[in-house]
This record gives sequence, C-alpha cells and structure tokens, in this order.
Amino acid sequence: MFFCRRITPFFTSRLSSVVPTALYVRPRARLSARANHSSTVSLYDAHADWSNEPESTKPDTQRSTDGHSSDSADRLLTKAVAGPSKHPALRDLHNGLQIALQHEQYKVADKLIQGLVEIYRRDSAIRFTIFQEFLCRSDLDKFDSATIASVLDLFNSSPFELKHLDPRVLVQFIENRQETFDESIWLAAMDAMLGHLSTLTVPRGMDTLVFEPTNGIKIAFSLIGFLIHRDEEAALKIFDILVQTENVPAEAMLSEEALAIADLKFIILSSLTKSALHWDWPILAASCLGGLLPDKRTQRCRPAVPALVADTISAILDKASQKDVASSLEACMSIIEMSSLALSVPFTLINRFYEIAAQHGQGRAAEALYHFSIQKAAHRKNPYPPPQGFALGWFLEHLSQHSDRVHLIRSLTEDVIERDLTVPTEFCARFVAINATAGNASLARTLYERFLRGPSWPLVVGNPILLIPMVRLFAALIKQTEVKIKDYERNTVLSKEQQETLEALNLRLKSLKKFSLSVFKRFKKQHLPLEEASHHILTTYVRACFVVGEQEEGIRGMQQLMNRREIPDIYDINVCINGISQNNPRRALDIVEEMVVGGRLMPDATTYGTIMSRALDHGDYELVDEMARKVKEIGLRRLSVKSLTGLVTAMTVEREGEPVEQWAKRVRETLEITEHWMGKHKAPSVQTGIHLVGAALKVDDPKAAFQFWTLIVREGMKWDDNQHRGIRQALVRSIVSHKERRLVTEVEHQSMISQIKSRKPLV
Repeated sequence: MFFCRRITPFFTSRLSSVVPTALYVRPRARLSARANHSSTVSLYDAHADWSNEPESTKPDTQRSTDGHSSDSADRLLTKAVAGPSKHPALRDLHNGLQIALQHEQYKVADKLIQGLVEIYRRDSAIRFTIFQEFLCRSDLDKFDSATIASVLDLFNSSPFELKHLDPRVLVQFIENRQETFDESIWLAAMDAMLGHLSTLTVPRGMDTLVFEPTNGIKIAFSLIGFLIHRDEEAALKIFDILVQTENVPAEAMLSEEALAIADLKFIILSSLTKSALHWDWPILAASCLGGLLPDKRTQRCRPAVPALVADTISAILDKASQKDVASSLEACMSIIEMSSLALSVPFTLINRFYEIAAQHGQGRAAEALYHFSIQKAAHRKNPYPPPQGFALGWFLEHLSQHSDRVHLIRSLTEDVIERDLTVPTEFCARFVAINATAGNASLARTLYERFLRGPSWPLVVGNPILLIPMVRLFAALIKQTEVKIKDYERNTVLSKEQQETLEALNLRLKSLKKFSLSVFKRFKKQHLPLEEASHHILTTYVRACFVVGEQEEGIRGMQQLMNRREIPDIYDINVCINGISQNNPRRALDIVEEMVVGGRLMPDATTYGTIMSRALDHGDYELVDEMARKVKEIGLRRLSVKSLTGLVTAMTVEREGEPVEQWAKRVRETLEITEHWMGKHKAPSVQTGIHLVGAALKVDDPKAAFQFWTLIVREGMKWDDNQHRGIRQALVRSIVSHKERRLVTEVEHQSMISQIKSRKPLV
C-alpha cells in the first residue's frame, strides 16, 4: 500500500497484522443491460387496501398473515420480474414505496426497496436519488438489516454513485457498530466510505494552489478521531485511503525515524492535525490534536506532544490574519484548555494570541483566555502572563466597555502591579480612570502614584479623563469614613480595641483627604493659567471643585466661562446645579424650574438625579421622591449608568422613621426598574449590586435579593472573594428561613440554593 511504502520496514511489519492488502469490498456482479419497463401499472389499488394505521401499531399476527400490504407488494414484485410486458413502471414502484413509508409499512417498504435495488443493479443509467433519500431517513432502525445492506451494496457497485454519496449517511452506521445496526451493515458502510474517499483525489500541478478538499474529507478526519479510540484497524483503513489520495499530504507525515518509535495513535492523529492545518481547518486541527492530550484521569502526555501543541498553535496563529480570525482563536483556546492538565503553552504564543486578538478586535477571545489563565487550577499549572504593550491597554478598554466580568479589571490591574508591567503612555491615565470608575480605590491610587514617578506623569496628572473619577471615588470614601468616625464618637466610653479602630479611621481620613486634594491641585497646576484653558479642561476643573468642596473656586470657574462668552450646555449647567445642590438642593431645583420657564434649559436625567442625590444627603426624602418621579418620566431606557445608580440608590436607602413595609415596596419597585433598564444596557457597578442585595435582605425579601445578585453581583465578582462568599451565605440563610416559614415553595428554595452554590455561569 501507499501508506506502508512511506514508512520504515520495521513499522510496516507492525502494521501487516492489522491492515489487509485489500479494502473491505466484496465481489460484485457485473452490471447488466438496461431493463425494459412498462409505462402503466398502478399501485393505487394496493394503497386503498392498506390501513391508515402504522404497521407498528398492529398485532404481529395480523401484520404477517392477514395484511393486504405484503400481498400487494408480492404481486407487484412478481410482475416486476415476470417479463418485459408485465412488470410495473419504475415510477409506480417509487410511488408504492412512498405510500408504504407514509403509512409506516416497513415490511412492505423492505420488499419494495429490495426489488428496486435489483432493478437499479441491472441498469447503470439510472441515478440513485431515491436511495440517497432513503439513507438519510431517521427511522432506519425500523427496516430489515438486509434491506439497508442491499442499498449500501448497490452503491458499492457503482463508482459514479459512490462518489456522489453523502458520507454523512455512512457515519451513522460506522459509529454505531453492534449498537443499532448489525455487522453486515457496518461492513457495507465501511466499503462505501472507503470507496467514496478513494474517488476524492488531490489534483496536481497549478490546480493544487486553489484546491480545497470536499466536506467528505473533513468528515473522514472526524470519523478517524472517533474510531482511533475504539477500532484502530478501521481507523487505519480510512487513514490509509487519505494518504493514498494525498488528502494527508506528504509533509504532514512523520519522519522515518519518528515512525519507527511512535505508536499508531500518535502517527495518525499528529498527521491529521498537520493536514487540517495544511487545508486551513483550525477547528478540526484542534479536535484532532485533542485526541492526544491527557484527560483528568491521565495527566501525562507523550514526550512529543508539547512540541506538537506549540507547533499547532503557532501555525494557527500564523494563518489567523488570512482567514476567519474568530475560528482560529477559538481553536487555539480549545487547545490551551485541553492541554492545561499536563503542559504549559509557551508564553510567546500566549502573547501572540493577545496581539492578534487586539489587532482584529476579538475581545471575547482575549477575555476567555485571560479568565481561564487566572482560574486557580489553570494558574497553578500555567501562570500565563496578561496582555502586554498595546494589547494591554486595548484589553482594559474592552473589559470596561463590553464585558460583564467587572472583576477582571481588578485582576488585570493586580497583574500589572505585581509583575511591574509597562503600560503604554497613551493608556496610563485611562488605566487609572477605569479602576477609579470600577471602585478599585487602592489600585487606582497605586497606579497613579507609580505613574508620577515615570516619564508619563504630565500626561497623567493633567488628563481630564482621570480627574473626575478619582476625586469622586475618594470623596465617597471620605464621606464613608466620616460616617464611621461619627458612629464611634457617639459612644462616650470606648474599649481599647474601639479606640484603636477610631485612631486608624482618623489616619485613613487624613490620608484620603490629602491624596484627593493632591490629585486636584496637580491637575490645576498643570493647566495654569486657567483663563487660557480649553472649555473641556475648565468645565472638568469646575466639576472637580464642587466635588472636593472648593465651591467658591468652582463658581469663579463658571464665571470665567461666562466672561469668555462661551454658552454653557446642559453638561456645564449640571455642573453648576451639582455645586448649588450640595448646600441647598431645593434652591437648585428652583433655579432649574426658572430656566425651564424661560426656555433656556431642557433638564435631563442627570439634572434631576444630581438634585436627588444631594436631597438624599440632606435627608429631604420628599424631594428625593419628587426627583425620582421626574427621572422615571424621562424614560428608564434612556438613563445612563450613573443616573440609574443614583435612582436605585435613592429608592432603596433606609429612611429614618419609615415603616419597613414601605421600604420593602420601594425595593421591589427598584428591582422592576433594574430589570427593565438592563434589557438594553450592561449591568451597573458591582458596588451598586451589593447595595441592592443588602437592602433587599434588610427588608427580609430574599427573592428580590437573589434577583439582584443574579443580575449584577454573580458575574461581576470573583467567586472566591471573601465579600462575595459572605453575600452568598447571607442569601442562603435568608432563603432557608423563608422556607421554614413557608414563605417560599420547595421548588423556589431548591432552585435558588442550587444556583447560589453552583459556580457554573448562567446561559
């Protein structure tokens, strides 16, 4: 054989006991001349005799002895062989078969098919369309094995029809050996598969440059991958045909030295992997290679596999820019996952993966790889590096704008800090701003202070994209710390531990204020004189003034805008409203209403949301509810993330002296608002979700708490995060309590508990 001639005599002797020198094909009768057919013999009388009930619903005795079906078929077939003037026309036999199949008369169909096979066997000019359709049926297990085998043998007798046979119909017989079909069918199907593949040769010369194998070759590759673990002899038969027809090219074969020591499984699967790469089938290449990779039971692989894995990934990435990039990266990701138990992919290939993903905007692929690499099991075996260079900044942008896995922002930033990775200058300020927006205060501060010591510091401290997220985040931390300090100071007598905690809080407050003010002052210094600053720089500075408490400075900044005759837009006006409402939210509302009456302003959700947030700070709940109504009137789907966060926070905060029932009603209304808004937007921040879960638990509504957790928190936090673990434990306790009080059903209880305990992502 061609395959055996390509390998060493030593290995040939090893195969000789497995591979016979001929195919499975058995001797066939020679084709006879075309049979003559009459043109008018009808089967409609037989059709009228058949019951409308399927044959399978009748007793066996009736089907075998008393049914008109078998008699009609016998009469028809008798005429078919009696002579030229008496047997039926071919179309009448077709019609009879269709009627039998329609009424599920499988015994009748068996006889008609076998009769048709004999007629077709004698006529080489008739296409086998009817048998192609028959082999595609889903109920072949209802037919007699001899019928199916005779149809397959018919195809084996015609090379032309065999070439045009859909190999997918043969796979079902080959893969289900001794399960659904008997051995005769399996042998006939193997004959047909080998005969079909032998007709699919690779052309020579210039035609090779544009040639691509048919889908039948792909099917054969997959079939070998299935058989190699179950029937090496059959797998080798098919592989040998592929080698002979050059669908497994010569360069895909191992060297003679490697063939002498390699086992059969490695020879076949490695050759198929390289062949699939040769034909630009990356997904199929990954599938073939997967057969050589270890599973959970055997975490060891052959010595040659690591090099083959690296070569395969490298080859896929080399061609990724030429064809479907998404499929190529998907194939690489599949190989990386499958190989993680036993080997580590070279870091250079991981970096190339990220680079190609960045070049072609394949954020989901990069996210899948990074998420996999930071999982505990994978990270212990394969501490893969994060993206670097341009891909690092691009990936962070993807996570902040298009991903629901907000916790990956923290993980990526921690990697950058721990590994001391270089962040491209153009991404430095954005890196800090994204972390500040995500609420990662310590990481944002660490990055900011690190960039101050580097050459990119002027582009960081003076960047307007960074200023507002940073001062706003630290203003919130300052406020939270002040509240905690006041709680401690209310106690006249403090224990030693409480006194130490209070001192630590005061130190923390001092540090937070100092850092926030330093960020503000550095920005101001970078843009002096402010009179000459651009409109965007000046409005950003004014907003920061109101956030850090420099209200007089903010008002002067707004006056500078007016002096330059720059007409404020709604964005600038909202800055002013924010500053005024910090001291007097009702006065800010009066100004807004005056401007609306004068036709100078059309307020948006941010305008009312700003007043609402400040009214909440002042404890003016009546104004809070009024602003919440105005925000909802604008349209929930039109709200920004910031506006929604302000709305749901204001609606779910605990109000002094309010009945719990009223609070619970607002929590449930907030859940409806959040679900409606998330129909068109990505989830708000995890901090917002944590607040909402906590509010629902405080009003003893575990169903609402579970929904908030599912919508926002579940995919936004690391599963092993201590805070996330505590949230899940609190949910379980509340749900169990409601189950004991019969406030939730058994089905609801089991469903919620199982999802809380399962790490599997929601579909």
